[in-house]
Amino acid sequence: DLHSFPTRRSSDLESIAGFTYEDFVKETEGNTFASWEMPQEGDIVSGKVAGLNEDGAFIEIGAKTWGFIPTKLCSLSPVAAASEVLSVGDEIEAKVVKLKATSMIPGDPAASQMLLSVVELQSESAWAEIEAILRADEGTELIQEVTVRSLKPFGAIVQTKSGLEGLVPNSFLADKAGDTSIVGRPLMVEIQSARRELSGQQAFRPADFAIVFNHRNVATKELAQQIQEGQVVEAKVVDLQSERMDVTIEGVRCSMRKVDISSKAFEIADLFEIGEDIKVYVLSTSAASGEVRLSTRALEFKQGALQKSKAEVFERAEETAAKYFKRAQKAKKDKFSEVEKALGDLKASGGSTDILGDSDDDDSVGF
Repeated sequence: DLHSFPTRRSSDLESIAGFTYEDFVKETEGNTFASWEMPQEGDIVSGKVAGLNEDGAFIEIGAKTWGFIPTKLCSLSPVAAASEVLSVGDEIEAKVVKLKATSMIPGDPAASQMLLSVVELQSESAWAEIEAILRADEGTELIQEVTVRSLKPFGAIVQTKSGLEGLVPNSFLADKAGDTSIVGRPLMVEIQSARRELSGQQAFRPADFAIVFNHRNVATKELAQQIQEGQVVEAKVVDLQSERMDVTIEGVRCSMRKVDISSKAFEIADLFEIGEDIKVYVLSTSAASGEVRLSTRALEFKQGALQKSKAEVFERAEETAAKYFKRAQKAKKDKFSEVEKALGDLKASGGSTDILGDSDDDDSVGF
């Protein structure tokens, strides 16, 4: 109320308020506010940015009524100052989060004003985008860029371009797990899972994060476009488990199942050691799913050769791979012919038939 300062000159009061008495009378229809309804908590209001300071932004929302957006509520993404995301004259929409908050207008400490926020509206828009991606709506991209904010023992905390926070667990970070150099840098990911009900809650554990991202799939999808079935490629052993071995190819981490390593009974740790450079055969790739299936078993010039003559296996890798590939292609062609014949017989007899695929232990194309 401008009349609450009787000892001050009108010009001083008008300077503090940012408008004249004439402006006020015109805007409020003679101080009646006849066509203006006071917003309530939870309402969405439209307004114009009238000023900025180190604490936030002043918003004029009609009838010379002011609202204030604290810096932390100016953007879903963390900002140091409101000026990073808002400029004087910008027209915005915001949510009323509190009425009669302490006024932030300099020189008017006894007054009160509305506290506004744009975070809720930005969150709604950001989640609508996430849900559209999960539905595979036209125009959306499965793979997106996020920024790594920090590393935790269980993975990388990242932020989308729209400001949502998520987690890339170590199991989905591939070769970047524990790599502190990725902090502050962009990372290509795809959405692994999303639970909107967790949005807005503070996350301390992996299960607390509303969005889980996967970088490993993105990396293997790119790798799957660069290599092809039948190739022999250089790899480095990075992890040994009882039933699998992890290797990196051009910096991309891939897993090899025990059944694809050798054809005789063995322990993986007896054959390889972490850090060892080896060669692997590309059994299959899928650019769509990111699956890359690798094998050293296909490089054995005879069953179990890795366990007795590992060095020779890798020396003869390209030669053995060419033979394996030729046999594999013939086996596929024969299988296709078998399926075609079975389907033809089925159609002719009107009965049913079982069409069996290869098992993991099939040595029909091996040596």
